[in-house]
Amino acid sequence: MKRFLIAIAVLFACAAHGESQLVAKVSGWTIYKSTDGMTDETSCTALYDKHDNIGMLKDRIVLTMQGRGGISAYQYRFGKEPASPLTLQLANDGVNHWLSGDMDRVLGSSTLNLRIVTILGPVVSYEVDLRPAKAIHKILMSDKCKFAL
Repeated sequence: MKRFLIAIAVLFACAAHGESQLVAKVSGWTIYKSTDGMTDETSCTALYDKHDNIGMLKDRIVLTMQGRGGISAYQYRFGKEPASPLTLQLANDGVNHWLSGDMDRVLGSSTLNLRIVTILGPVVSYEVDLRPAKAIHKILMSDKCKFAL
C-alpha cells in the first residue's frame, strides 16, 4: 500500500492517476502502470526500490519530497560528469521534473547522484543506479505501457 501511495504521489505531477498495476521488476526498479481517471490514458512509472520517492517516466526522472515539505534547491551529477550548479526550486509543488529532456544522459550513465535541500529538513543525498535504465526505458516505451488496464 505504501508503494502504491508513493507511486500516486510521483505520478500526480503528470496527471491524476487511479488504479495501479505491477508491470515488471528490473534490477532494483519496479514498474507500475496507471490509468488517468480523467482521460483514460495509460502510462507507466518505474520506482527506484531503494528510494521509492524517485521515479522514471518515459521522458524524465521525477522526485517527490512531499514528506519533507518539498524541494527548496537541488544539484545533480551523472556518472563522473561535473556536478550541476545548485538550482533553486522557485515554484514548489513537492515534485520536480528537472531531468526532463536529459533522457540520453539518464540512459547513458551508470549513476545519478542527487543532493536535495528540503523545505522542512536537512540536505538529503541519493545515489541512483542507472545501469538498468535502458531496459526500464524499453518497457516504458513498449505496448505494455500503452494499453488500458
